[in-house]
Amino acid sequence: MPSSLNTTSKASDKMELGNRNLNVIQTEKERNVMAFVNEFASDEDIEKYDLNGIWDQYHPLWKGDYYLGQQPWFTIDRGQNIFFMIVGGGGREDPERAKVLLWIDGYHVVIEIDRVSGLNPNGLKTTPYRIGWKLVGVYPQKDVNKSQKEILKILKKALTVHGYFGVHKQLPNTVVEFNF
Repeated sequence: MPSSLNTTSKASDKMELGNRNLNVIQTEKERNVMAFVNEFASDEDIEKYDLNGIWDQYHPLWKGDYYLGQQPWFTIDRGQNIFFMIVGGGGREDPERAKVLLWIDGYHVVIEIDRVSGLNPNGLKTTPYRIGWKLVGVYPQKDVNKSQKEILKILKKALTVHGYFGVHKQLPNTVVEFNF
């Protein structure tokens, strides 16, 4: 059963997901627990998290062409010293695939996920707008001090906050769903 979170939920909302009604309850206190935010990286962030080194590692063909002239952006939880960043996509062969990085206290966890298509028959005007993710693979560095269960919990929080397109664009009434 996919878990879901309505990122614009009031105290209690009901949504139709498939054949099941799920109550989504998100109190003010629970919202404050989710500390991820979408941000453009500052010059200090670029240095602190070695974002240029990350670029070079995951984009070897464009080594030194940092973020192709754009300001890097990520979904970050500064309190937990964790960030989420898209580091690659599926290209023509698999356009729904995303390669993402969870940076956890200096350790890299590369995750491949597929975006589920066909959830929004009216395109961006669909309400609620649904984003579905399927897990393909999790590839942590061997010294990461987190279990796969903990990593997936962090990933779900980050993807929920990332929403439609991180710091660049969000859609109201977005529901993020997972098959993991």
